[in-house]
Amino acid sequence: MARTTFYDKDNRFTVLDRVHKYRAIKYGVDWEAKAVQTVMATANKRCGVCKVLIDMEARQPDPFSLNIDHIVPLSQGGTHTAENIQITHRICNSKKWNTERKDKTNE
Repeated sequence: MARTTFYDKDNRFTVLDRVHKYRAIKYGVDWEAKAVQTVMATANKRCGVCKVLIDMEARQPDPFSLNIDHIVPLSQGGTHTAENIQITHRICNSKKWNTERKDKTNE
């Protein structure tokens, strides 16, 4: 019997939504069911940061694998809704996070 993993093609985005739902509850912010699926349907498989196509078959820790990015982080009051989510490459999301963190420390 095959074990279901985090990146199973059939439930991949449902699992991502569930993980982010719990994080949203933890931070006391709004969330909506199927937010990731909504964004996936409208993003045309393009990274929200660099606009290059995302390889949907790539898996973590591949730097060009799919990553879910909250434009305003949940920890800073952002919501887990389609308006606040974008899909990115893992590396683009990491670079964005580092840039934002450096900007905040320079203030």
